Amino acid sequence: MSFSLHLIILGTSLLMAQQLKAIPPQDNPCPPNMIHRCVSLCYSNCENLNNTVDPCISLCPIQGCDCINGLVRLTPSSNICVQPTQCNVICPPNMHFEPCLHSYRPTCATRTQDQTVFPYCLPRCVCNTGYILSNDPVPHCIKLRQCLTAVEALPDKQFVQ
Repeated sequence: MSFSLHLIILGTSLLMAQQLKAIPPQDNPCPPNMIHRCVSLCYSNCENLNNTVDPCISLCPIQGCDCINGLVRLTPSSNICVQPTQCNVICPPNMHFEPCLHSYRPTCATRTQDQTVFPYCLPRCVCNTGYILSNDPVPHCIKLRQCLTAVEALPDKQFVQ
């Protein structure tokens, strides 16, 4: 890799790190329970906590006031931050609400992989016992046995639910 490419990568990394920093509390122009930083657009308010698409990746499209970690906006345009448990989350069929999930939800494609554990909470709708997220573009919970591939479903294999 050329020296100039290394400089570009380093510069981009430093710029992104600077953007991700929150400003000091004494200089915080935001309402209570909010901080000035990159604004989260996914799973960020009571109205979108039932979304089934993971993961949500955002490269700091908007700088502004955002809820402090562990809180979400009451509505998309609100400056009122609440605990996820204060939201009236209605999950899709075969799901229930978990206010503090520490990993991505398993899908048919990832069910045999180790789940990455996060040090922070992700308020999400998760599949009920015996169900798993499908691999569809907009995932939904299906019976675990519906994930089996033709190879896994051969007669010499045992399925335990």
